[in-house]
Amino acid sequence: MAAQKAWYFFKTKIVPVPHVKVPIAGFFTDVEARIYAEQLTLADAAAFKTIDISELKNHPFEAELSTNLEHFTARFNYLSDWTVRTILAQSCSKRRAAFLSHFIDIAEALHRLRNVHSQFSIISALTSAPIDRLKLSWSRVPKSRRRTFQNLCDLLSWEGNFKKLREYMDPCHGHCIPYLGVFLKDVYGIHAAHPPRETDNELRLSKMEKVLSSIPFHQTVAFDHLKVWPNIQHLLEPCLELDTKGMGSSAFMISKELEP
Repeated sequence: MAAQKAWYFFKTKIVPVPHVKVPIAGFFTDVEARIYAEQLTLADAAAFKTIDISELKNHPFEAELSTNLEHFTARFNYLSDWTVRTILAQSCSKRRAAFLSHFIDIAEALHRLRNVHSQFSIISALTSAPIDRLKLSWSRVPKSRRRTFQNLCDLLSWEGNFKKLREYMDPCHGHCIPYLGVFLKDVYGIHAAHPPRETDNELRLSKMEKVLSSIPFHQTVAFDHLKVWPNIQHLLEPCLELDTKGMGSSAFMISKELEP
């Protein structure tokens, strides 16, 4: 009882989040994972296509100021935060386990759609400290779902400089909505090795062309066959008013109150 009271206090007083659209428990799990994945993919594809290749070639600090790139990145961050908040909004471990399973199903559906952007976002949330430490909740997740989760994690592993993920996003395997963090990491490295102040920029530009060569191909991806569900898209749309500063630490406090 004391833990539930503390959880409610943290949830409503210390970290008020009026702009986070946390779904009603029954509604969230009643909607098929496929539908969530499709709505995320439709919005992600539209945002991804607005990014001009020149924005990614800019100096790292300039690239982060790009409106289109910033919007695409904001979608990733919001979805990850929304996933964490939605799980932590459930006061009992049985319900949290149901939500964990459903988010794994959504990530799997995103994988089938080759939407690496949102898949990576959800997996990042599920492996974050506030969620990963919920041992009781995770123990209630079916073993088959946990195996699927581990397989999705393996694909997105940092091992070998994202070796598996780079292979998966290779154009020879078809279109995808990529995780741009891999490309930006390479761009940052090129800028560090060949600063723009150098008189000869040919080598730097040629390396960037090679790193970013697959982006235009992936931007031709089409999902016209997917049905639009406005109410679900509204739920998943990033809230520009939301201030995510300190969200990680407050989420961890709530997690500790839920499962000490």
